[in-house]
Amino acid sequence: MPSLLGVDIGTSACKAVLVDPMGRILSSSRVRNEVYFPKPGWAEQDPERHWWAAFKEAVRACLRRAGARDIACVGISGLSTNLTPLDGRGRPLRKSILYMDTRAAAEIDRLKAELGDERFLKINGNPISHRMLAPKILWFQRHEPKLFEKTKRIVPSSHCYVVKKLTGSFASDYYVADMTGLSDVHKGEWSDELCEAVGIDPAMLPELVEAGSVVGEVAGPAAREIGIAKGTPVVAGSCDANVSALSAGVIEDGESMLSYGSVGAAHTCVSKPIIHKGLYFGHHVRPGKWVSAIAMQTVGAIVEWFRRLRGEGGRGLEELEERAGRIPPGSEGIIVLPYFMGERSPIMDPRARGIIFGLNLYHTDAHVYRAILEAFGYGLLHHLEIYAELGVRIKGWVAVDGGAKSRLWRKIVTDATGITQRYDPGNPGAPLGDAFLAGIGCGAIGSWRAIKGWVRAGEVTRPSRSAHAEYLRLYRSYRNLYELTKEEMWKLSGAGPSRSRRSSK
Repeated sequence: MPSLLGVDIGTSACKAVLVDPMGRILSSSRVRNEVYFPKPGWAEQDPERHWWAAFKEAVRACLRRAGARDIACVGISGLSTNLTPLDGRGRPLRKSILYMDTRAAAEIDRLKAELGDERFLKINGNPISHRMLAPKILWFQRHEPKLFEKTKRIVPSSHCYVVKKLTGSFASDYYVADMTGLSDVHKGEWSDELCEAVGIDPAMLPELVEAGSVVGEVAGPAAREIGIAKGTPVVAGSCDANVSALSAGVIEDGESMLSYGSVGAAHTCVSKPIIHKGLYFGHHVRPGKWVSAIAMQTVGAIVEWFRRLRGEGGRGLEELEERAGRIPPGSEGIIVLPYFMGERSPIMDPRARGIIFGLNLYHTDAHVYRAILEAFGYGLLHHLEIYAELGVRIKGWVAVDGGAKSRLWRKIVTDATGITQRYDPGNPGAPLGDAFLAGIGCGAIGSWRAIKGWVRAGEVTRPSRSAHAEYLRLYRSYRNLYELTKEEMWKLSGAGPSRSRRSSK
């Protein structure tokens, strides 16, 4: 039986799985990645080293472990949106400026001044934020004009770059386009008005297609390097979080995926547009459906940062989790604002900064660790307030990605939000969704509802009423901290608040 290959080129790792059309995993592999932080607020990766080379290594390892297999189709997802400029020969002109990079704060102010928040939201369906490609292009023009003059193509995602290397095709799905800040979300095409606002020709951007549609075939040189047969079809994937939601079976209204990745994300399936200045919105991978999305800039990334600070010689993670689990909700007086690289939703503030508040000499590393985990729960409560205003109800969450392995973290988030979570420890997340998209694209899978058969029952975590009440009480302090400190955050970021920020008070 032909196999389906799914690969996710994520921030911290490139992950590959080989599955059969029934969703059974035949083999898997994982290659760690790294991120460069050359200056405060900057984040970059090398497209050749961290995307293409990692992709090749992960795929070769996956195929080697599975033995000889016929691959029917390949699906690829990845981190987005990033600024990767290419020259006329398709070579990167610089390292990619990643979605989490906050250097373009001044350019966000410029876009807001020239277009206005309401006009931008009306066209793109999303608030202007540093996650987007649009302000990064303006920064690139201003600070690296010679490289900008040489730019012939602009790649918005890691998987778009790899697909181009693999097949020669330059294409992207609609959801990634929605997140660039350069598309008309209602028309499903690049917006002439938004592209003009950042000084580019829409022809520099990829062709837009449905996720799961075949965009090309594996070319000869790539086939020899990787070991996939020449001519194997490749489908358009999507942003890693969007495909993770598919892997969790999120294809019907009210179903929601909760991602414990480098970014904390939640994707809720809806049947009509849900547009709000504190939320993201875009095309679901399933045609005719939409996504209302939450994206907290650094959730799992803060956990990794804290583990690095403790050092390799420190206590193991299992022991740390065990001690943190004995600490009551609220971490005995510590609250963390998780804005360590600015914040996306719901505050959309690239100048926000992280805070560990309430420390005293009684506290241990386990207290700080638990408070970092609790920050995700508080951030989700902030979003749930917006959903309540909009009349959106989340039926339950399916937890995915690396951080979800922590029972403690899932319990904390469940108690904080009051929403039940389901977790399948055998679900690899985005690469499984990529494999499913590959099956849809090549006809090996005939129905979107077939993903339900790929999702296992897993573990269920239900909220504690008393813990939920305590988190709701402490949540007000979490909210107040940002409001009380944001002026100082903006000063520390190297640029004070813009006039528009002051005048809005």
